[in-house]
Amino acid sequence: MNAVAEISRGHPKPTVKPIWLRESIPNPQKFIIPKSAYNAALTSSTNNLKQHIIDISSDQINKLKNNFIEETDENCSTFDILTALLWRVRTRAVNGEPRANVTLTFPTDMRPNLNQVLPCGSGYYGNLLYASLVKSTSEFVGQAAFAEVVKTVRDAKQRSFKKCSTWSSQGFDEELVTG
Repeated sequence: MNAVAEISRGHPKPTVKPIWLRESIPNPQKFIIPKSAYNAALTSSTNNLKQHIIDISSDQINKLKNNFIEETDENCSTFDILTALLWRVRTRAVNGEPRANVTLTFPTDMRPNLNQVLPCGSGYYGNLLYASLVKSTSEFVGQAAFAEVVKTVRDAKQRSFKKCSTWSSQGFDEELVTG
Protein backbone atom coordinates (compact mmCIF):
# COMPACT_ATOMS: atom_id res chain seq x y z
CA MET A 1 0.00 0.00 0.00
CA ASN A 2 2.89 2.34 0.69
CA ALA A 3 4.17 1.83 -2.85
CA VAL A 4 0.75 2.65 -4.32
CA ALA A 5 0.54 5.77 -2.15
CA GLU A 6 4.02 6.88 -3.22
CA ILE A 7 3.25 6.45 -6.90
CA SER A 8 -0.09 8.25 -6.52
CA ARG A 9 1.81 11.16 -4.93
CA GLY A 10 3.96 11.41 -8.06
CA HIS A 11 7.04 9.37 -7.16
CA PRO A 12 8.48 7.73 -10.30
CA LYS A 13 8.96 4.43 -8.42
CA PRO A 14 8.50 3.04 -4.89
CA THR A 15 11.22 4.01 -2.41
CA VAL A 16 11.47 0.36 -1.31
CA LYS A 17 12.39 -1.98 -4.15
CA PRO A 18 9.77 -4.73 -4.62
CA ILE A 19 10.83 -8.29 -3.83
CA TRP A 20 8.62 -11.10 -5.12
CA LEU A 21 10.44 -14.37 -4.44
CA ARG A 22 7.29 -16.44 -4.71
CA GLU A 23 9.39 -19.55 -4.13
CA SER A 24 9.79 -18.45 -0.49
CA ILE A 25 6.57 -20.34 0.23
CA PRO A 26 7.14 -23.54 -1.76
CA ASN A 27 3.69 -25.05 -1.23
CA PRO A 28 1.18 -22.22 -0.82
CA GLN A 29 -2.12 -23.36 0.63
CA LYS A 30 -5.58 -22.33 -0.44
CA PHE A 31 -8.02 -21.15 2.17
CA ILE A 32 -9.70 -24.19 3.64
CA ILE A 33 -12.55 -23.15 5.87
CA PRO A 34 -14.38 -25.97 7.64
CA LYS A 35 -18.09 -26.16 6.86
CA SER A 36 -18.87 -25.49 10.53
CA ALA A 37 -17.32 -22.04 10.16
CA TYR A 38 -19.86 -20.83 7.67
CA ASN A 39 -22.96 -22.93 8.35
CA ALA A 40 -24.42 -20.13 10.45
CA ALA A 41 -24.10 -17.73 7.53
CA LEU A 42 -26.25 -20.02 5.39
CA THR A 43 -29.31 -19.93 7.64
CA SER A 44 -32.51 -18.25 6.60
CA SER A 45 -32.05 -15.51 9.23
CA THR A 46 -29.38 -13.90 7.06
CA ASN A 47 -31.54 -13.70 3.95
CA ASN A 48 -32.92 -10.33 5.05
CA LEU A 49 -29.66 -8.57 5.91
CA LYS A 50 -29.49 -4.93 4.95
CA GLN A 51 -26.56 -2.94 3.67
CA HIS A 52 -25.46 0.01 5.77
CA ILE A 53 -22.62 2.45 5.60
CA ILE A 54 -21.18 3.47 8.94
CA ASP A 55 -18.59 6.05 9.77
CA ILE A 56 -16.35 5.39 12.75
CA SER A 57 -14.16 8.40 13.38
CA SER A 58 -10.52 8.16 14.37
CA ASP A 59 -11.51 9.86 17.64
CA GLN A 60 -13.97 7.04 18.37
CA ILE A 61 -11.37 4.43 17.51
CA ASN A 62 -8.75 6.11 19.70
CA LYS A 63 -11.22 6.30 22.58
CA LEU A 64 -11.94 2.56 22.29
CA LYS A 65 -8.21 1.77 22.06
CA ASN A 66 -7.45 3.94 25.09
CA ASN A 67 -10.26 2.29 27.06
CA PHE A 68 -8.84 -1.12 26.15
CA ILE A 69 -5.36 -0.09 27.29
CA GLU A 70 -6.72 1.29 30.57
CA GLU A 71 -8.67 -1.89 31.29
CA THR A 72 -6.02 -4.42 30.27
CA ASP A 73 -2.61 -2.72 30.32
CA GLU A 74 -2.13 -4.14 26.82
CA ASN A 75 -1.97 -2.54 23.38
CA CYS A 76 -4.23 -3.45 20.51
CA SER A 77 -4.48 -2.52 16.87
CA THR A 78 -7.13 -0.50 15.11
CA PHE A 79 -7.99 -3.71 13.26
CA ASP A 80 -8.62 -5.50 16.58
CA ILE A 81 -10.94 -2.71 17.74
CA LEU A 82 -12.88 -2.47 14.48
CA THR A 83 -13.20 -6.23 14.10
CA ALA A 84 -14.53 -6.65 17.64
CA LEU A 85 -16.85 -3.67 17.22
CA LEU A 86 -18.34 -4.90 13.95
CA TRP A 87 -18.72 -8.43 15.34
CA ARG A 88 -20.56 -7.02 18.36
CA VAL A 89 -22.82 -4.70 16.33
CA ARG A 90 -23.72 -7.43 13.85
CA THR A 91 -24.39 -9.93 16.65
CA ARG A 92 -26.68 -7.47 18.43
CA ALA A 93 -28.49 -6.63 15.17
CA VAL A 94 -29.25 -10.29 14.44
CA ASN A 95 -30.58 -10.63 18.02
CA GLY A 96 -30.04 -14.38 18.18
CA GLU A 97 -30.60 -16.70 21.09
CA PRO A 98 -28.13 -15.93 23.93
CA ARG A 99 -26.54 -19.39 23.74
CA ALA A 100 -26.37 -19.42 19.94
CA ASN A 101 -22.86 -19.66 18.56
CA VAL A 102 -21.67 -16.73 16.50
CA THR A 103 -18.64 -17.20 14.30
CA LEU A 104 -16.38 -14.61 12.78
CA THR A 105 -13.78 -15.30 10.12
CA PHE A 106 -11.32 -12.58 9.17
CA PRO A 107 -8.04 -12.36 7.22
CA THR A 108 -4.80 -12.19 9.18
CA ASP A 109 -1.52 -11.07 7.64
CA MET A 110 1.07 -13.77 8.32
CA ARG A 111 4.07 -11.98 6.78
CA PRO A 112 5.39 -10.61 10.10
CA ASN A 113 5.23 -14.09 11.59
CA LEU A 114 7.23 -15.76 8.83
CA ASN A 115 10.27 -13.51 8.70
CA GLN A 116 12.51 -16.60 8.94
CA VAL A 117 11.15 -17.74 5.55
CA LEU A 118 10.36 -14.54 3.69
CA PRO A 119 12.98 -12.20 2.25
CA CYS A 120 14.55 -10.08 4.97
CA GLY A 121 13.81 -6.39 5.21
CA SER A 122 10.84 -4.58 3.82
CA GLY A 123 9.81 -4.84 0.23
CA TYR A 124 8.20 -8.29 0.06
CA TYR A 125 5.16 -7.65 -2.11
CA GLY A 126 3.52 -11.06 -1.87
CA ASN A 127 0.40 -11.75 0.15
CA LEU A 128 0.36 -14.25 2.94
CA LEU A 129 -3.07 -14.28 4.52
CA TYR A 130 -4.68 -16.78 6.82
CA ALA A 131 -8.38 -16.97 7.66
CA SER A 132 -8.60 -16.58 11.43
CA LEU A 133 -11.69 -18.03 13.03
CA VAL A 134 -13.28 -17.04 16.32
CA LYS A 135 -16.44 -18.44 17.90
CA SER A 136 -18.40 -17.46 20.95
CA THR A 137 -21.97 -17.18 22.12
CA SER A 138 -24.29 -14.42 21.06
CA GLU A 139 -24.62 -13.42 24.70
CA PHE A 140 -20.85 -13.06 25.18
CA VAL A 141 -20.26 -11.04 22.01
CA GLY A 142 -23.25 -8.80 22.66
CA GLN A 143 -22.95 -8.27 26.42
CA ALA A 144 -19.41 -8.92 27.67
CA ALA A 145 -17.07 -6.05 28.41
CA PHE A 146 -15.82 -4.72 25.10
CA ALA A 147 -12.22 -5.40 26.15
CA GLU A 148 -13.08 -9.10 26.48
CA VAL A 149 -14.45 -9.20 22.93
CA VAL A 150 -11.29 -7.50 21.66
CA LYS A 151 -9.19 -10.07 23.55
CA THR A 152 -11.17 -12.87 21.91
CA VAL A 153 -10.33 -11.46 18.47
CA ARG A 154 -6.67 -11.04 19.46
CA ASP A 155 -6.55 -14.62 20.80
CA ALA A 156 -7.84 -15.90 17.45
CA LYS A 157 -5.07 -14.00 15.66
CA GLN A 158 -2.47 -15.48 18.03
CA ARG A 159 -3.76 -19.01 17.38
CA SER A 160 -3.47 -18.32 13.66
CA PHE A 161 0.10 -17.05 14.05
CA LYS A 162 1.00 -20.20 15.98
CA LYS A 163 -0.59 -22.51 13.39
CA CYS A 164 1.13 -20.72 10.53
CA SER A 165 4.50 -20.80 12.30
CA THR A 166 4.10 -24.53 12.93
CA TRP A 167 3.13 -25.03 9.29
CA SER A 168 6.25 -23.20 8.10
CA SER A 169 8.54 -25.01 10.54
CA GLN A 170 7.28 -28.34 9.18
CA GLY A 171 8.37 -27.40 5.67
CA PHE A 172 4.95 -26.28 4.41
CA ASP A 173 3.96 -29.91 3.82
CA GLU A 174 0.89 -30.22 6.00
CA GLU A 175 -2.48 -28.85 4.96
CA LEU A 176 -3.11 -25.56 6.72
CA VAL A 177 -6.73 -25.48 7.95
CA THR A 178 -8.24 -22.39 9.51
CA GLY A 179 -9.82 -22.42 12.92
